[in-house]
Amino acid sequence: MKNTEILSRNTEVLRSLSTLPEKILRLHGTENVSEFVLYELSHEHCFNLPKAAFFVDNPDFKCFKGITGFNKKDHPEYVSLWDEPEKFTDVMKNNSFNQKVRSINQCTAAHEQQAHKNPEHYLEDIAHQLDVRDLGFHRFPLKHGNHGLFVYDRHEADIPDMQVFARGACFLGFCPVF
Repeated sequence: MKNTEILSRNTEVLRSLSTLPEKILRLHGTENVSEFVLYELSHEHCFNLPKAAFFVDNPDFKCFKGITGFNKKDHPEYVSLWDEPEKFTDVMKNNSFNQKVRSINQCTAAHEQQAHKNPEHYLEDIAHQLDVRDLGFHRFPLKHGNHGLFVYDRHEADIPDMQVFARGACFLGFCPVF
């Protein structure tokens, strides 16, 4: 990629990220804000992720829970999710990949041993469950001592700047978890 192409791509990503706070505020009172944010982060005008999932790890209760998932194959065209939130919510309720991510709910002492003693193996297991071909992840702190885990497929992803990606992933931390 030429410098001008990289600059143009970075500008496009930053423009997308800079609109997220206002969009999130429009969804005040909506339970599934994380689905909207993950969709936006995964879309081609942002990081162009083929698959992505957001998890919350609560070490105090030894609990690891899938919050939301996105698979580009399930969303072939960009939906105006911010203008029609009810329609998008219905689509996500019936989305098989999102349901698969949300079904991952491990609250056991075994989780703590597996996740903390060998986190790479644990993430590989999650990647296998979600059929993620080229595992990428970003772990970030959340309130109350919890941790967010953004798992994504690096295959065909277009992430021009990993620092911007890490900061963009943190938008998921502002979403209510249900």
